[in-house]
Amino acid sequence: ITKNVEDYLKAIFYLTQEFEYEKVGTNQLAENLGISPASVSVMIKKMKDKDLVDYQKYGKICLR
Repeated sequence: ITKNVEDYLKAIFYLTQEFEYEKVGTNQLAENLGISPASVSVMIKKMKDKDLVDYQKYGKICLR
């Protein structure tokens, strides 16, 4: 796992635990990481391909 992927996983975990969200939106994740929602979408698709997250296009993200 790369550092970027690890940062995404930590941010998803943080948002779901700290705010008790079941799933996280790309905008929430982008704001937390300080990057654009488009960049989040690209990385989340890669992470989904590696079975690290559950994600449907235009949907919310959760850890697997």
